[in-house]
Amino acid sequence: MESIPAYLREQIKPFYDLPALRYAENKERKIITYREFGDRVDRFARGLVKLGINPGDKVFLLADNSHKWIVADLGILAAGAVSVPRGGDTPPPESEYILRHSGACAVIAENARLLDALPETGLEIRVKVVIDGEYDGATSFDEVLEMGADGELPAEIPELATVVYTSGTTGVPKGVMLSHANIMHNILVVPPIIGIGTADRFLSVLPSWHMFERTVEYAIFANGATLSYSSLRTLKADLAAESPTFLVAVPRLFEGLHDGFFAQVEKKSPFGQKFAKFLIAQAVEWAGCKLRLADRLENPRARDQGSKVGALLGSIGRAPLGMLGRKMVGGKVQAALGGRLRGAVSGGGMLALHLDQFLTALGVPVVVGYGLTETSPIVTVRRFEDNVLGSIGRAIDHTELKVTDLNGNEVPMGTAGELQVRGPQVMLGYLGNEEATNAVLDKEGWFKTGDLVSITKKGDLIFTGRQKETIVLAGGENVEPYPVESRILESPYVNQVMIVGQDRKSLGALIYPEPTRAEADARAEGITVEMLIRREVRDLVNPESGFRALEKVGRVGLIDHEFSVEDGTMTRTLKLKRNVIHDKYADLIDEIYERVYDSISRKPTGSGSLGEKEPKG
Repeated sequence: MESIPAYLREQIKPFYDLPALRYAENKERKIITYREFGDRVDRFARGLVKLGINPGDKVFLLADNSHKWIVADLGILAAGAVSVPRGGDTPPPESEYILRHSGACAVIAENARLLDALPETGLEIRVKVVIDGEYDGATSFDEVLEMGADGELPAEIPELATVVYTSGTTGVPKGVMLSHANIMHNILVVPPIIGIGTADRFLSVLPSWHMFERTVEYAIFANGATLSYSSLRTLKADLAAESPTFLVAVPRLFEGLHDGFFAQVEKKSPFGQKFAKFLIAQAVEWAGCKLRLADRLENPRARDQGSKVGALLGSIGRAPLGMLGRKMVGGKVQAALGGRLRGAVSGGGMLALHLDQFLTALGVPVVVGYGLTETSPIVTVRRFEDNVLGSIGRAIDHTELKVTDLNGNEVPMGTAGELQVRGPQVMLGYLGNEEATNAVLDKEGWFKTGDLVSITKKGDLIFTGRQKETIVLAGGENVEPYPVESRILESPYVNQVMIVGQDRKSLGALIYPEPTRAEADARAEGITVEMLIRREVRDLVNPESGFRALEKVGRVGLIDHEFSVEDGTMTRTLKLKRNVIHDKYADLIDEIYERVYDSISRKPTGSGSLGEKEPKG
């Protein structure tokens, strides 16, 4: 299969006069056409060749997403080199590890500060490039483009395209080796599923070095759409300025949109609040009835999905108020998202069902994709035409799936087990780590994902957890934290949550409350915020809502700082670093297992759940 740059070089020719990139500079919106974009990529590649970059050389790309980032990344590939990307917030010790482990001989950094922060590794760094500004001993981005005004590109490009280091939720990051063919599979297969066209405009808010975002960007350019770069800090303004038709994000961002919307609702008068929430509830219930009628709602926690007759009657009876809610409330949500959004793509983690239903009910259909860095990354995607909420979609073309038990034996349909994947997108292996490669990739090409799923009769995957996150209680029972956390996050009083309980008698939860509303409502009831949160947890996670007795959360500890990338408790794709959080809050975890609450109206005297005493665990 041809290389990524060679494919894109031919693919973009019909789009030469269309905008490839839009970006803000000095408060102005600027455009780079496809003709200019292709030219810049090839000039950057030829400039790197003149600087001494050879096919197969590894280039450490240390920068955040921007129109220059994508030119540099594709330029590295077009020069036949291997892109080793990482975000600008990478700690120096991690940069040192990646430089040493990858054997990179060149560094392209976003600015002088990042070059200054690079530790002395003793490695021969032959080439240094600074993207923004200047730096002694480094070539500027513009100088590389000038150097590449003429010259030749390599006739042959090696198989290896990139080495992407895992986010490191546990242990030392591993260097995932992906070939041009691995990534090309996703570029070719995914766009027809989503339906990308030249009229589409995508807004990028995720780190470009992450394979989910990176592959989507390649696919955007292969189909003539427009990409605009944003950030969490500027997202609100960029949504208004760019009016995207697609938003690509991780679940945490959709949680923020949901919570931000309800925060605005809370500012209304008491009647206004009740009316808005009533309309939202009607829209969600109406959409739920229609989804159940079409077999497009998977809720493994629901004891009774209801009859088709009930769904039909509900869809008819709730239609007037449901449509009113979608128009009045959904219209405001759409306006806040730029007014032109026809779909959103969620990846990098499972989207909680209540968010899924909220967005869909208000007219923002979401397709969820599943995959890993090791699979380039996409394995399954939901389809707009048969979008099953609560699932992570169906296998993309040329991709085989199987679900196995701990012994590697396939389990019956509908039974949860470890997902294994085989297909053109599965990695070459981990750089310099044959042992780790052999542990997850067998001789027949099956990759063990470590993720727990079940497969429905329609072929949709239901995500149930991750093997490495499974909590084993003192009695030997296994509990997956994700479904419990997802349910607790439905509370308007909960901002973030992590379930704990390894080797304990019962589950506990570390919770960062939604500060304003939780404090106000607790004060109004004359109870503490912790009491309020514990009651919420008790009311959400119980047998009536489909949870087993051992999944009951009897211990709650409140934290006063949210989990974040900055404090090391989240990855750069906003996943919880559970081992880091557990270590950081070890004393609090011990404390919540030593406290008992007598009742909701009394202050804590020991440990346990609201309304009852529990033995120490």
